[in-house]
Amino acid sequence: MNSPLHILLCDDHDLIISGLKEVLKTIPQINRVDSVNNGKQAYDQLKQTHYHLVISDVSMPEMDGIALSAKVKKDFPDTKIIMLTQFSDIQVIKQLLKNEVDGILLKGGKTNEISEAIVQILQGNKYYSSTIMHVMADCFSNSGHTPEMIIKLSKREQQVLGLIAEEFTNKEISEKLFISVPTVETYRSNLFRKFEVKNSVGLIRKAMQLGFIS
Repeated sequence: MNSPLHILLCDDHDLIISGLKEVLKTIPQINRVDSVNNGKQAYDQLKQTHYHLVISDVSMPEMDGIALSAKVKKDFPDTKIIMLTQFSDIQVIKQLLKNEVDGILLKGGKTNEISEAIVQILQGNKYYSSTIMHVMADCFSNSGHTPEMIIKLSKREQQVLGLIAEEFTNKEISEKLFISVPTVETYRSNLFRKFEVKNSVGLIRKAMQLGFIS
């Protein structure tokens, strides 16, 4: 997130647009925020201007967020997309996952979650709110899908998780992976968040339960 970021907001409620703009003001790397009111307008805007990220509602007139996300991923693969939904409807979530969206957040969530999602997604990670994660877990546990579909880990996160499981300290992990200790601490914090645990013991236990480590 070192280069200036261009963000496109898409929602048919001006109040939501205004609230999102206020949140985005707290991220210094963002130097352009445009807004439209439906998926068709968003798609037309994307054909004219390059955006690093689209933040869109699911329910909109003319072209909804599900259709928009499919077109964005097909025609603008370098553009990340976060979908906002008012309801944790599993059918909607399934379709958004099929469209390979980068993030799914519930409307009305914590304001800092948007900022966290943007940071994670622009680093190449996926981001789903905790409520969405629980719905996904319940669904996939009954459908034979693997845990890896629920929790997405980068290659580096997988390496750090494995070394934590082997009881290496942050300093030892930094030396093995040739990264700084603060960077290791960041990866550790990200793993705690993704697995929804508070410490390394809980992380290892849950990672083993879900089959990420043996």
